[in-house]
Amino acid sequence: MTARPLPYSLEAEESLLSICIQDGLPTLNKCMEARLTPGSFYDSKHGTIFARLLGMLADNKPIAI
Repeated sequence: MTARPLPYSLEAEESLLSICIQDGLPTLNKCMEARLTPGSFYDSKHGTIFARLLGMLADNKPIAI
């Protein structure tokens, strides 16, 4: 059996990160409830941004713009 690549959407990843930055805590809480991790992103740059947002949340730094 040949492994098929999972479907992905770079636009959806970008949109999610944009909403996380704009909305902050409520959206990040929903992401954590859904067990989203930096490794969940197809584009590793997006995973890095998400990891940083989680770090800011853990450090009680403001995220929303």
